[in-house]
Amino acid sequence: MSSTVNPKYFLTDLDGTLLNSSAGLSDYTIRVLNEALTAGHVIAFATARSLVSAKPQVAQVHWRHPVILFNGALIMDYANNQVIRGYFVDGKMADKALSIGRMFGITPFVYLMSDDGREEVQYENVHNDGERGYLQSRANDPRFRRVDAIAVAPAARIMALSYIASHEKLESLYETLRTQFGDEIHLHFTQDTYLREYYFLEISHLSANKRSALLTWASLVGCDPAKITVFGDNLNDLGLFAAAGQRVAVANAHPDLKALADRVVAGHDEDGVARYIASKTGFRGMEFRFS
Repeated sequence: MSSTVNPKYFLTDLDGTLLNSSAGLSDYTIRVLNEALTAGHVIAFATARSLVSAKPQVAQVHWRHPVILFNGALIMDYANNQVIRGYFVDGKMADKALSIGRMFGITPFVYLMSDDGREEVQYENVHNDGERGYLQSRANDPRFRRVDAIAVAPAARIMALSYIASHEKLESLYETLRTQFGDEIHLHFTQDTYLREYYFLEISHLSANKRSALLTWASLVGCDPAKITVFGDNLNDLGLFAAAGQRVAVANAHPDLKALADRVVAGHDEDGVARYIASKTGFRGMEFRFS
């Protein structure tokens, strides 16, 4: 493997940013990323997904650097499937949040990790088409387990509690949780990338955010955060934009993110991220673009 004298550092969101509207990668994007990685540039992703969920979508890329998962709750070694850093929700706090959610007639998907690193996702009833679509998109995912009642042990390692519902229902729950917990937990409330009539409300550890994760990632790969270029499309990418030196939004990004961007590039269905990386790393394979 060759290496560059002056490697460049890129950290990208996945859904709505690097992944296209079919949640996949074009041949052109795969080629650009692999050639840049082979040349010695440092490229990784920061996503709300787990590694189990992300890998099938990006497996054709030869990732070799730590990746950020669950919006910053985990930083993992991609190749070896090992946790480098983890921030988990306190079990007692999670139990209180579950009780509050039940008052609104809704229960979350609870993402847990066992002591030996195995992931499990517990859920109860399916309340709406948003949850149904989410489960269908993960139909072959062995982590998902329907239970009669979610049980959270005090010492459980919980990455996130994730609610899916209408904006109206989740907004009320969000305000109640914010009043109850203040700055003790991290709350992320955003529109679903694929099922646009539904929203996600995610509860995670206070330090489980992309800003903190980027700073840790920078130390792991040995660079100044000011040298990192980040790519995003949604409000959970605000943390990346807050900590990085160069902020790039795709054309389909949320207006608030675009307003903070140093540059807006082509959308996720036009290989915007890959085209930008190609322009900065000297990739000359535009004639090999496939779609």
